[in-house]
Amino acid sequence: MSWNKDFQFLIFTDQSPSEWSDGAAGAANVQFRHLNASIFLRLATRRTAIEPRLQDGYKLCDWRMAYGEIFATWLRRFHFWGWVDLDVVLGRLAFFGYNASALTDKDVAGEFGWPSQGPLTLLRNCPEVNRLWRRLPDVATRLQHPSIQRLNEWAFGDLLWSAPIARLARPFPTQLSSSSRHNEGDIMWHQGRLWHLPSCGEASYLHFAHWKAAFESQILPTGQAFLLGPHGAIVPSDAAWARLEHCTYEEAEKSRCGQP
Repeated sequence: MSWNKDFQFLIFTDQSPSEWSDGAAGAANVQFRHLNASIFLRLATRRTAIEPRLQDGYKLCDWRMAYGEIFATWLRRFHFWGWVDLDVVLGRLAFFGYNASALTDKDVAGEFGWPSQGPLTLLRNCPEVNRLWRRLPDVATRLQHPSIQRLNEWAFGDLLWSAPIARLARPFPTQLSSSSRHNEGDIMWHQGRLWHLPSCGEASYLHFAHWKAAFESQILPTGQAFLLGPHGAIVPSDAAWARLEHCTYEEAEKSRCGQP
């Protein structure tokens, strides 16, 4: 998070910041706000007139689309707000269109082919966009359903697609997933950049949902580089460093020759 200095991350949690071992607690652009389930229930009910019924934390994903109203007090000074999963590794978000100039005339930034993504979505902080979720059919009933309805991705995404708002165009995918096609040593994070080493390509973020168990069972390596894969996050091998050196050399040569 700390490498994306154009972003302000607000982490609402009932955990102590000291329990965060990834350096987020000490970053200037990361703020922690105490929020437990009972506080959220009262806040959401007051802001939306819908009383949440949370069987577990996963149900909160359905409520994300309403966060613009629920957390309005904390969002007043921002032009955009959004959500990001915790099972992601962020690359250079601004480089991939999550920046002020690219979003000047846009209302939503999702991913290739769909405007609302569970791992990361940005929305313009204005009443018209913040209240869009209220137009979903039977939204109160679905929000109060005990099981997750995947509203923030599918139903809300469909609404964003059909609403008269401006979406950031994505001609191709910019993110990576924990797909079986990625081998150990293929993906490397280095000083804020997320590399796909076999192609020397760069990604906006990695959603490692299917590798989560490996990450949860380990202590992440310290330093400014690590490999990401089915076995979690590990210290880069000599081969990975050599490949990264090749990729950065190619990038420098293309830049010197004026190639994109």
